[in-house]
Amino acid sequence: MDVVLDFPHPLEKVFVAMGGGDDQNPLCKNILLSDIASDCKLLARDTVDVSGPLEDALVRTAPASTTNEASFPRQHFSFKETIKIIPGLSFLDIVVELQGTNTWDVTRKVIVYESRAEST
Repeated sequence: MDVVLDFPHPLEKVFVAMGGGDDQNPLCKNILLSDIASDCKLLARDTVDVSGPLEDALVRTAPASTTNEASFPRQHFSFKETIKIIPGLSFLDIVVELQGTNTWDVTRKVIVYESRAEST
């Protein structure tokens, strides 16, 4: 699924605020804006090689780069989403653990966010 967002701010500011750059703390801040999200953790950070444009690649499952030539930074992360079926009856809640990556191209100001879910 492709998502396009339009912000009335300079691209450089939006890029960093969305998790493109060395400081990945905004990534968890953005995830935790959702009422159902919790326990966001930044995990390992590596780089990944991509042939072609970053936005056309599936980088979450790609192996880490062994060279730093033409590779993109990739931040692994995890968080939980809790879906309340009946408020007040927490034993019916559905908890989904998500693992993902945030990969970015500083030159072109492109960010690729990918995640997968596992129910618990």
